[in-house]
Amino acid sequence: MKYKIVTPASSLPVSVADMKTHLRETSSDMDSLIEGYIEAAVQLFEQRTNKAIMPQTWKLTLQDTEVKEKVTIYKYPILGFSSITYYDADNASQSLTNSQDDYISYVDGRPGSLIFDDPPTTYVRDDAMTITFLAGYETIPNDVLLAIKMLVWRMYVHPDDPVSERLSFVDKIVRDHRGWR
Repeated sequence: MKYKIVTPASSLPVSVADMKTHLRETSSDMDSLIEGYIEAAVQLFEQRTNKAIMPQTWKLTLQDTEVKEKVTIYKYPILGFSSITYYDADNASQSLTNSQDDYISYVDGRPGSLIFDDPPTTYVRDDAMTITFLAGYETIPNDVLLAIKMLVWRMYVHPDDPVSERLSFVDKIVRDHRGWR
């Protein structure tokens, strides 16, 4: 399984203005630093939880041996599937559509799943199937927003703290949101 981001999030979950209010910062002198801290906090949270906070498009490439009735997707929450392509037994490219009842998406929980009524037979290759999907929250949970704000606050107010202290500051929230893998 190989994951690759196709289209990154187009915005941050916490705006610089909201973060400045949280920090009680009124000057615009530190805006770019605060934005960098927000980006770093989001990246850290997403990496440690295997989540996508803001909507973003991902590609999951499967080897032929990984194409099964149930494909587990560890990047979540899944908002939907854009396309599913595979190489059939003759090594010809094929596409699946849910409107043809080729697959059923089961995206609840962590991790998400894609379930095939009848998994296609694929050619023996490393990129036998490619699943393109949208991941991210429709509405970001308050504890996720708080964790990001807490990380930014910690970096802003205590920039000399060791990384381990910054992480322990939000570990409980991260643990609650962590993926299974």
